[in-house]
Amino acid sequence: MMIEERIKKIFSLTKKDIDTIIVKNSNLNPSFFYLTGLPREFYEGAIAVAWKDGSVDVIVSRIEQTKKSELLFHTVKNLEETKKLLKQLAKDANCIGFDGAHTTVSDYRVMRRIIEKKRFYDVGREILKARLIKSKDEIEKIKRACRIVSKVADEIVDILKESVTEREVADEIVYRLRRYGARREAFETIVAFGRNSAIPHYLHGEKRLKKDEIVLVDFGAVVDGYVSDISRTFVYGRASERQKKMYEVVLKAQKMAVESIKEGMVFESLHKKVQRCIDKTEFRGRFIHSTGHTIGIEVHDGFGISTGCKERFSSGMTFTVEPGIYIPELGGVRIEDDIVIENGKAKVLTTASKVFEV
Repeated sequence: MMIEERIKKIFSLTKKDIDTIIVKNSNLNPSFFYLTGLPREFYEGAIAVAWKDGSVDVIVSRIEQTKKSELLFHTVKNLEETKKLLKQLAKDANCIGFDGAHTTVSDYRVMRRIIEKKRFYDVGREILKARLIKSKDEIEKIKRACRIVSKVADEIVDILKESVTEREVADEIVYRLRRYGARREAFETIVAFGRNSAIPHYLHGEKRLKKDEIVLVDFGAVVDGYVSDISRTFVYGRASERQKKMYEVVLKAQKMAVESIKEGMVFESLHKKVQRCIDKTEFRGRFIHSTGHTIGIEVHDGFGISTGCKERFSSGMTFTVEPGIYIPELGGVRIEDDIVIENGKAKVLTTASKVFEV
């Protein structure tokens, strides 16, 4: 029933009279997972054909596992069988929807050649809009992913020691994510020591940890196809007065942001409030990214809490709040938590401690 409801929701959001939506699982297409519930790490090259009544035909190769479900599987031996079946399934359709955000130019051209004399319409935006509001089942999976990263984040203080490398800490984080139940890390784990922490999307290298340096970590877990995303910042040793001030400002900005979120509030408005909060301090201009982003099937699940985004907060949305301050000669501070809107109010899902000096 969950898949059926998702598909009907997408069709209800489309402005055109779409007869079917066709999505191929190329490059781990998140829309394929959303339309079928099948793990996109497998079923490479499989094709989902979704209909207005919420039903889905799935064309798969013989090597894939199929099981009894609400999906109708069609097993094919080769490319010619795939083309013939796809053409047959779409023969009565006049207008076909596709996901322009994740369909390659090559796949689009092939589809146009196979299904001739039909109109095509990009429903990528509608799929993202449908994904924006999560079901109870989706939220529960995100909550489980949040519990895992919170547990790991609380253990990082035990991993840090003088001369440990960024890579060693990252490897240990990934190990613990999987040990506690994650299918995999949600993205390449960020571990940054000292000045490296002033680069928001620095990954990790061979730098060794020194006393009194900033340690910034940013990582996530995948549980049943849904993600979490958390950032914490520490000082290994004793923090300087400026480091303490950076942390206090970021923590205050994040607390203010979470308390400000209300159903109906525009994403851009929240970002501007956080920007003003930081800019009225000595760290004006040092907050250089968005306040957060929606999460779900993807880490950046369609929308950013940033200037220009007119989406509004509403119940069922899951997203991050992650203000930061970055000073090249000193390092950076970022504090990130995952949030859900429930009954019109923001609820923090990541519960890891926010201790600074370790």
